[in-house]
Amino acid sequence: GMASTGRNQQHLRLARNLAAQHDYSLIAAEQYLAVAATLTDEAECRQAVGLFKEAAARSRILNNAVAERFLVAALQVLRSVQTSNDAQELFDLEIAQHAILYSLGRLEESDAVYDSIVARCTNPIDLAEPAGIQMFSLTRRSRYSESMELGLTLLCRLGLKKPIDTRPAIDVGLARLTEWIQSDNPMAD
Repeated sequence: GMASTGRNQQHLRLARNLAAQHDYSLIAAEQYLAVAATLTDEAECRQAVGLFKEAAARSRILNNAVAERFLVAALQVLRSVQTSNDAQELFDLEIAQHAILYSLGRLEESDAVYDSIVARCTNPIDLAEPAGIQMFSLTRRSRYSESMELGLTLLCRLGLKKPIDTRPAIDVGLARLTEWIQSDNPMAD
């Protein structure tokens, strides 16, 4: 078999040649994936991150496990060359990774990614999607009160006051739901 160094050089050579042709970006990403940990040139790292992101987006349609591998590689490579200008891209990659981990049923791992998302978030509106997924994750594990607390905390961060006792608000909501279901035209709402 080909020695590890020779194999890595072959992957790198193929990745570089394929990356130059957009039609082969997915194959280039696969070649870069094999050598992601060895990349050091900042420009090439950033190019690989772009290819990994595109490959993750394309793979997610059919295979979340493959998409997750590309996202992990994108995060690792971007972190190896990150500057303060990369904060939003890292945030976006973690949001995508959180969603994929949830869809794969890797809920404990998704918890850690969610914690990182919250730690780096500067605008609570940006937490809407990941918080919703995290609430589903908690609910899926029968952690209902944690899910509700997470949602109420986010609403509070968005400027909505948390009721002291949520039961009356829930009762009102359930009454409105019942009224709507029993109405003559439930599709009118």
